Amino acid sequence: MKKLLLFIFCSSALFLSAQEVRRFSSSSGMSHDICYGLAQDRFGQLWIGTDDGLDVYDGKSFRGFSSFDGLVSDYVIGLTIDTLDQIFISTWGGGCQAFDLKNSTFSNTKSLPDKVKNIYTFGDRIISLPDTRLQIYDAEDLSSELSFGLEFASGKLRARQLDPKKYISGIQQIKFSGNPVGEEFFIYFNPVKHIQSTKDLPGIYQLNISEESAVELTLMQNNWQKEYVSYYMERYGKYYYGHDGGLTIDASGQQTVINLPSGLFPIKIEFYSEHKLAILTIDNNGNRQAFIWDEGNLTDIKSLAGINNSLSDILLDKEGNLWVSSYGDGLFCLRERSIRFKHLNEAFFPDPNIFDITSDQRGGVHLLSRDFIYHFQDNQVSKKKLVSTCSKVKSEGENVILFCFEKYQPSLSGYALNDFEDEYFDGKGQIEIDLNKIIFNQHEVLLSPGIQWKSLADGIGQTFWVGGQDSLYQFDFQSGEPINKIDLNDCPCGNRLSKLLHVNEVLYVGTNKCLAKWENDRFDKIILESEDEVIGINDLLYDETFDAIWVATQKGLYRCQGNMVMGYNQSTGLMTDYVKALTLDSQGMLWASCNLGVNVLDPSEFTTSTFPQFNILQDDIRFDVFSISLSGSNNIIVEYELDGSKIWKRMEDRNISFEDLKFGTHSVVFRTRFTDGAWKNSESYSFEIVAPWYKTGLGLTVLFTAFVGLISWVAIKRIESISFRNQQLSQLIYEKTETQKQLESARQSIARDFHDDLGNKMARISLVSELLLTNQQNMDQKMRKHLVTIKDDADVLYKNTKDFIWSLTPESNLLHEIDTYLCDFAENFFSQLGISFDVKREYPADLALPHFYSRQIIMIFKEAMTNAAKHSNATEVLLIFTVISDKLSISFIDDGKGVHSADLESSRGVANMKSRAIKINGILKYDLDFKKGCSLSLLLDIPKQYLS
Repeated sequence: MKKLLLFIFCSSALFLSAQEVRRFSSSSGMSHDICYGLAQDRFGQLWIGTDDGLDVYDGKSFRGFSSFDGLVSDYVIGLTIDTLDQIFISTWGGGCQAFDLKNSTFSNTKSLPDKVKNIYTFGDRIISLPDTRLQIYDAEDLSSELSFGLEFASGKLRARQLDPKKYISGIQQIKFSGNPVGEEFFIYFNPVKHIQSTKDLPGIYQLNISEESAVELTLMQNNWQKEYVSYYMERYGKYYYGHDGGLTIDASGQQTVINLPSGLFPIKIEFYSEHKLAILTIDNNGNRQAFIWDEGNLTDIKSLAGINNSLSDILLDKEGNLWVSSYGDGLFCLRERSIRFKHLNEAFFPDPNIFDITSDQRGGVHLLSRDFIYHFQDNQVSKKKLVSTCSKVKSEGENVILFCFEKYQPSLSGYALNDFEDEYFDGKGQIEIDLNKIIFNQHEVLLSPGIQWKSLADGIGQTFWVGGQDSLYQFDFQSGEPINKIDLNDCPCGNRLSKLLHVNEVLYVGTNKCLAKWENDRFDKIILESEDEVIGINDLLYDETFDAIWVATQKGLYRCQGNMVMGYNQSTGLMTDYVKALTLDSQGMLWASCNLGVNVLDPSEFTTSTFPQFNILQDDIRFDVFSISLSGSNNIIVEYELDGSKIWKRMEDRNISFEDLKFGTHSVVFRTRFTDGAWKNSESYSFEIVAPWYKTGLGLTVLFTAFVGLISWVAIKRIESISFRNQQLSQLIYEKTETQKQLESARQSIARDFHDDLGNKMARISLVSELLLTNQQNMDQKMRKHLVTIKDDADVLYKNTKDFIWSLTPESNLLHEIDTYLCDFAENFFSQLGISFDVKREYPADLALPHFYSRQIIMIFKEAMTNAAKHSNATEVLLIFTVISDKLSISFIDDGKGVHSADLESSRGVANMKSRAIKINGILKYDLDFKKGCSLSLLLDIPKQYLS
């Protein structure tokens, strides 16, 4: 048996790197790769000055601010943050400027001089030290500026006020630097060469600024008063002095020197702890380097992070990450990672794709891949070649069972072999699976429609669980009887089972979609990430020591402990997100296999005491919730609870507003955690949803009163309008009635005048002609013929004039008068010809027609009667009047010989009748039948105003 000796707890390959380096640049979303000052606000956001504006990083993405957003210059050199959530910005070309974090707005104030480098907050003042000047600003008004140069007078250093707009003259320039220490500010040596002639400043001076802005400098009396100190700090009761080639730590007179390369001067310290420091240095040319000093070990940060260009600043954030900015290489994050995961990869397993794993009672771990079964024991790994594919490996006390397609594999000595799909439970024994049949303890049970693979689970006592396609069954191992059945259609995760686990009266059900539990006769979904998650479950394991359920999934490893769910993935140390199988060894170590090998971890190291940076800004009913981690973890959860409801809802965005709640006072509590951490709750915030004035009692009363008033006003106006219209209508009716009376009177007068004048004259002409014809028997025939013509024309003209005069009379509007007039004519006319005449009527007695209808109707039917008498050879004629709804029909029918349609179309009389019908919007129709005679009908629409 071939063995590989592995000293895994000494091999660096098994451990994660203690220092993870991440690089950010313009390709990551930054404005520029040349970076300057760094600062972190109280919300946890990181601010970076760049060559192309101001950037902020919230752990997920960068946001940039530039001159388009109100920045006076895009060259942002230095940053500092005060207690009022303002960032003070020093720029190269725009002076100093303030940025309000709460409102995300820049101040409009521009300070002098234009070119400012470093910047510090000091009480209610802002201090900048651009090489040879001391600039002091009022934090509330950056345009209020005092500028000082330093000079020695009578052996003492004093500050001389200068005009910030002018170049220093008449004073020996001293270059210096400084920084705040607690509530004090100190000034000391600046090692960088200046382009002008300057003097170096030895010692350390305390800066005092009076209320009247008078500046005093006091030399600290110690062993460094004649030395060139590049940095000074107090922390942990110790004093830190930067100088050429080193940093001296003075603890009550006991000095420790951190040696640095010669020519490098410390200018900033970030404290991991009392015994671990990050030190930023500078040389005479302004080039910067940084080092990590840890209990005597010095690490060059540029070499560690692979930075080529000079550094610009360092900052240790609130999570212990060290941020390093550079002149051209972007931004770097050095993250201290907990050494919790150990990795066993292809260096230890020829086939690292481990799909099942188990531990035995002797402290060994057995790992199954496609081609090998590995045995890990006492820091040694051995392997055996598989002849046939095996599905799983399981321990039975000191024995280990392989479940394979072929039971005979001579190379697998030390392993028991079972069928591929069988199962074994400690204390119960073997369970055989054959299609729809399971065999155990001499019992044989049929299940329909079948058993799902990986769907058996050990139960409490002498019970076990089997998963079918539609149901879960619990059997008693001794009796073989089913004692419980659960319908899988009720499972919120579907019915494609992947793993079952029974723990403490709770059955955990893993499927290809999610994880659920059956408890108290109901299914509940266990949320690992989000409500709508789809996460395939590969394995489940109970950790009795911590009373936790470990869940291997296709998206990482999860630990369910009480109501807490913690997640781990590749970003938190796993080899890959896809975790296949789990086991606990005899030492309590958790082994999680994947396709790249095995992750080994100690569950006791997975503490839950760390939290994201958690801050909340309230603006009435609107809240900005900052839950930020700069450690590269996106696994942050934020939830809120309203009015003590015990219902927590997840937030997807940072901002939330509660304007949709009912009116009144409400409260909200927020909480946050890493997916592998505990919850951190905020305080309770109260807010009030104020009803608009128009929804208050008084407002509703006012609105109701106004509404009633408006309705009343509208009603009054409407009544007035109706009354006025009624008056107008009455006047119009009166005027129309009078006009109608006048019209009827005029028609009557015209008819009378026509009758008296024209009618009488026509009668006289006819009479005189008749007398002449009678008395003059010897009259010339030609003359007689002319007299006959005159007499006939006079008779016709008289009759037609009579019709016209009658149509002018008001009574001619009535249909029954038209009826009477036509019947009188017909009876007289047809009686002389020996033709029988009859009439039928069906219309309202008082029906009237427009005054111009009667003449056209009379002329049409007199023409029709005349034609019938002349051409039809009829013996009977019939006149019919019918009114149906708004339609009037007048028909004239004879029983004569009829007429050809061609003759009808060529007849002038017929053409005249059609023309008259059109004048009164009527339709003239003929019905020709040579056996039954001829029928003529006039169809008229009765105007609405004439219908009763």
